Amino acid sequence: MRTAVLILMLLLSRGICFRGASVRGASVCSRPFTDNSLSATSKKTLIAYFTDVEGDKDYLDRYIDLSKVLHRSGADGQDLVLRDGAHLVFGGDVVDRGGYDLEVLRTINGLKAKFPDNVHLIMGNRDANKMRIGSEIGEPKSSHSELDHHGGVYWFRETGRVGDPECDNVPTTSVERLKWMLKSTMGCPDSFEFRKAELEEERGVDLVTDEDVVESYREACSPSGLMGQYINSAVVALRMGNVLFTHGGISKPPEVTDDKLWGWRAMPPLFDGGKKGGGGGGSGFQPWYEAINSFADDQRKEWRDQIGEGGVWATKGGYSSLPNRGGSLMMYGMGWLMDDAGKRSKNPTIIYSSWLQDGMPNESAKSAEVEEIFNESDGLQLIVNGHQPHGDSPLVVRVGDSDRMIVTGDTSYSGDVVWQGGEQQNMGRQGSKSGRGKVCVSEILIELDSESGNVDNVTCHGVLSDGSKYSEFSVMDKLIGKEATEEDFGPDAWVDGGSDGGLTEARKRWWVKAYLGDGKYVGCHARGWSVTNKIIQAIE
Repeated sequence: MRTAVLILMLLLSRGICFRGASVRGASVCSRPFTDNSLSATSKKTLIAYFTDVEGDKDYLDRYIDLSKVLHRSGADGQDLVLRDGAHLVFGGDVVDRGGYDLEVLRTINGLKAKFPDNVHLIMGNRDANKMRIGSEIGEPKSSHSELDHHGGVYWFRETGRVGDPECDNVPTTSVERLKWMLKSTMGCPDSFEFRKAELEEERGVDLVTDEDVVESYREACSPSGLMGQYINSAVVALRMGNVLFTHGGISKPPEVTDDKLWGWRAMPPLFDGGKKGGGGGGSGFQPWYEAINSFADDQRKEWRDQIGEGGVWATKGGYSSLPNRGGSLMMYGMGWLMDDAGKRSKNPTIIYSSWLQDGMPNESAKSAEVEEIFNESDGLQLIVNGHQPHGDSPLVVRVGDSDRMIVTGDTSYSGDVVWQGGEQQNMGRQGSKSGRGKVCVSEILIELDSESGNVDNVTCHGVLSDGSKYSEFSVMDKLIGKEATEEDFGPDAWVDGGSDGGLTEARKRWWVKAYLGDGKYVGCHARGWSVTNKIIQAIE
């Protein structure tokens, strides 16, 4: 009994709360489970989240073994069972960098097929761009020698690179074109050889031809193929109770004068009251939410019905109010727009945007604009996404001076984290095909009140890049999701060298990411893709 009391006192001293109904400065609207067949027989609903597997079957296996909602069954352990009443959300980017795209797709598509109402898939940028394959390298069983003309890609304009629309230099054979597409336009330079090795392993042969690899991509990325099945099942945004899942961050769209951008098939805006959006049918969060997924549905239908017809969308890019074989959804998965004069501008998209700037939570993630997202979203308390990697554990960002939070879960560069001080040392990439290494894994767990949809608790557990396991902890701990302070951590709050001018004001203190027990937390700071961790001790 005394032990239980001491534990409770410790949790309360850390500010951990287990019921998230209180939001300072805003009223929280209860939201019943009306979306995505969410119904629960108990008073609590458990949602598990993981993201950005990117074809890494070893990471997927580690996640399954770690998960508190999935378990293996059957003689070979390959039959996956979802815990009764639980939900599983995969945050997107299912393929590209891990060497086992086909196997990962079979597993995740299989979970969706087996538990259609309880497994939810999000559209990532690496997923949406595979819609290009059919129109650029041909449909299954088409010619390998001479393909239709390819005018290049809009984002290479005036660069002189292969693919510059002004140079007319895109390869004309299927093999060379696919190699160029994967390496130069999709950010996965090793995927061609990875697919060849995966096919050799699956077929039990020593020789798979380059043409076999092309045919594999054509089949997988067709509307009925493995990648096509994922694309057709994924949503752009998913709301479950007072939680919103997206692949990327949400940023307030800039002022846009091009009416085509807000065409009736293009993305509807969140903030302009539906004035330019056409597809929203009204103002506020719910019309936007319905319109953004309706937009994706319309685009996928065009893609399925018209794949291979007409020219190459990527040559000109952009959004269009005309049927364009799904091009507007492909555009929505891109980071940048380009006008006819070659001027680049940020694409306001929730698939590709990020909460981070040069590796750290940027000011916009803590700004009034983000509070506005929550305030205008019918009681939204939590946004969960992936997309931009950050270290070896999920990143939490508290929004303003409230209990509302952003949590990002992409740890795909965990093999490169550097540990400062202490005895911790990253185990490195360990020969893994992706940047994760072979130990790091994490799961985000969200507990909702089944009737109101309120967030009762958000926890995380997993394994860090040094191989150490961390038990489930509440990210609602008041010390997590913000910069460390001297009041809470004493001298440990400061990054070594943080006062010498070498770091910006925002980086002089560690960002608190995870709780390890005994008053120890993981602090991190980053510059670009380089992330440093340190164990920091809270003051008793």
